[in-house]
Amino acid sequence: MPTHRGQGSYEKNVVADENDGRLRPVTLTIEPLTERGAEEPLYLVVFSPALPAERQAEAVNSDWDTDGSAQQDRDLRDTRERLQSTIEEYETVLEELKSSNEELVSSNEEAQSTNEELEASKEEMQSLNEELNTVNTELNSKVEELHRANSDLKKTCSRARNWRLSFSTEALQSAPSRQRRHRFFSIFARQT
Repeated sequence: MPTHRGQGSYEKNVVADENDGRLRPVTLTIEPLTERGAEEPLYLVVFSPALPAERQAEAVNSDWDTDGSAQQDRDLRDTRERLQSTIEEYETVLEELKSSNEELVSSNEEAQSTNEELEASKEEMQSLNEELNTVNTELNSKVEELHRANSDLKKTCSRARNWRLSFSTEALQSAPSRQRRHRFFSIFARQT
């Protein structure tokens, strides 16, 4: 913004193009020269640096350098594209992880269900095993009873044979006739 200093004095901040092609902020000061008494008015034009030396180099290289600004814009655009690509990859991987997690949860539930079924089957098998042990014990008891009964029967049969033999021998000796002996043997044969 232009300012007026004193009588006819004028000052404005402008950008000047230096010989090396760089732009530089300067303060332009124009003052009328009235002391000489010339017919045409004369003016003093002064270009002075607008910033201190340290900030002047910084301002020239960053704010006023259009080539650097374009490069920064390209770098920023490339960075944004890479960031967008990375975000998309992250979202894809996140979806895949969610899907894998759901599959693992489902597999875990199936495994728990199978485990519960196996536990129930194990309990049923234990119950059946106990019943079989009880039945086996009862069968062993019946077999022992049958062995005793068989042994008793064999003893009884052996005694009966001995008795029959001794009875038949006595009957034969006491039988008076041949006809009685024949009838006795036929009765004895029918009984055995």
